[in-house]
Amino acid sequence: MLSVIAATSSRGATIKIPVSLRNEDNIAGLQFDLVLPDGITLNDAAVTSRTANHTITKNMLSTGAVRFMLTSLSNELISGSDGAVLNLYVSADKDIEPGEYPYGLSNIQLTARNGSTNKTITQGDVTSKIIVGNVMLGDVNGDDLVNVTDVVAIISHVLEDTPEWFIYEAADIDGDGLINVTDVVNTIQIALEEE
Repeated sequence: MLSVIAATSSRGATIKIPVSLRNEDNIAGLQFDLVLPDGITLNDAAVTSRTANHTITKNMLSTGAVRFMLTSLSNELISGSDGAVLNLYVSADKDIEPGEYPYGLSNIQLTARNGSTNKTITQGDVTSKIIVGNVMLGDVNGDDLVNVTDVVAIISHVLEDTPEWFIYEAADIDGDGLINVTDVVNTIQIALEEE
């Protein structure tokens, strides 16, 4: 059965959401529709080690959902019986209100193989939530902009001269618990993309 987790994000941040499969049958492929709320955008999707020999096909439906199909052109099974089969990369808009946003998978179909016979296993919808925090990544001074002032402030912090108004949660762009040169580079990238 497919499952997704509750995830935490910040405004303007991209997060990874694993889609996991726990299966007792030999699963050759799967299909589902990803339903995201307004303000949350799908950026990318990638296979995992369980599905390294599989291909992702996706298409935007008229309902606004994104249909995913995970198949193997060489007719291989999904390896293992538990764990992530696909990673979804989604982002929260920079102007989204903090709060909980429900998302989910619908129209779930798994292809089970028994010898040369394939059968479809259908599953009910799966829902969870994305919790968007109060800060916008990169906006370390809290003015709802990511610009050169934020870059300078993060550099100052790295050099141990932290401004008193510094928002630590907004400075840790990559979410690794450290504020360092990687966060400086990521903040510059965000600032260059600001409109």
